[in-house]
Order: sequence, then structure tokens, then C-alpha cells
Amino acid sequence: AAPRRQRAARRRVVTLTSDNIIGTMPYGATKAADNAVALKAAATLGPRSVTVNVINPGPNDTGWFDEDVERVVAERNLLPGKGGPQDTANLIRFLFSPEGGCITGQLLYSNGGFRPTAA
Repeated sequence: AAPRRQRAARRRVVTLTSDNIIGTMPYGATKAADNAVALKAAATLGPRSVTVNVINPGPNDTGWFDEDVERVVAERNLLPGKGGPQDTANLIRFLFSPEGGCITGQLLYSNGGFRPTAA
């Protein structure tokens, strides 16, 4: 689709990733590959006025947190509290806004400073 797009209008692509790229699970390998493809696409599509970014939302409480998960997130977040879907949505909204139009080729974290492993 990119060759058919006009250069005048900015187009946006945002993909989501995961902290699981650190582990040895096949899921982590596929997420790492997705990240690499998206970031390479930024360089390829940039001349066509297409921005491409990746967001890692970290652990988002969508109702699945239990007491153990709450404790781990609290221990590993740099900010107090926990993230939710609205935090990620706000970042996506910004990237699609005129103010976010010059941001491309980035892996952005919207995760309260979450560290997947204890420091």
C-alpha cells in the first residue's frame, strides 16, 4: 500500500510489543522480530511520510491483576500505582496527533518505568 500513498499526507503506524522479548519463550522471539520489522519499516516508509513506532505498554491492569501481580508491579514500577489501557491509548492518540508527527522509528514505553526483572 505504501507506493500508492501520496507524500503530502502523513500516515501513522503504531504496533504494540511486550516485555516478554527478554524471556526464552517463542512469543518473545516473535515480538522481538515484530519490533525489528516495525523499526526498519520506519526507515523504509519515512520518505513516503509514514511514521512507524512501537509501544510497550508493560503490565496493564485490564482486570487480570491478582494480589501477587499487584505486588510485583508495585515493586518493579518506578512510578507508584499501575498502568491501564487508557495510558497506552493516550500515547497512541499523541502519536496520531499533529504534535506527534515528527516521532518515528521509536520503541516507546508507556509502563510507569516497569522493570521486567528485579533490580
